[in-house]
Amino acid sequence: MSHKRGPQKSDALQSRDLVGSGSSVDDRRREPRIVSNRTISILPTASAGQQEWKFITVRLLDCSNRGLGLLTDIPFATGDEFMVKVQMERMVLASYTVRHCHKKELRQYIVGAELVGYVSAPGESISLLDALIGTKNETDE
Repeated sequence: MSHKRGPQKSDALQSRDLVGSGSSVDDRRREPRIVSNRTISILPTASAGQQEWKFITVRLLDCSNRGLGLLTDIPFATGDEFMVKVQMERMVLASYTVRHCHKKELRQYIVGAELVGYVSAPGESISLLDALIGTKNETDE
């Protein structure tokens, strides 16, 4: 009995999420943002709004080398933390800290978060974000 696995829709960040043209929404940003409009899963790990640890689905609005812009159904406080599944050669968990959260509409919130680290297999030396955008970290020999 043969089981063929067809393409599965992933809710993890992938390198194609970081390919595109930058947004000119706010010229004060430290780096260009790549506009997106897809869902991803996040795991709030240090959030007053979450009673239990479980992945939730959010809309990815934009991303950059250092951050994400999300649309969520739950409010976050500045300093809250969450993990994002990132699809590389293996699955990696990236850790983000909320920098701001603004109410958009009834039960919709815009969240800006900054990358603070990641969890991967021991010995992986390539930068998470270099892997996402398909470049090799020049300091790695």
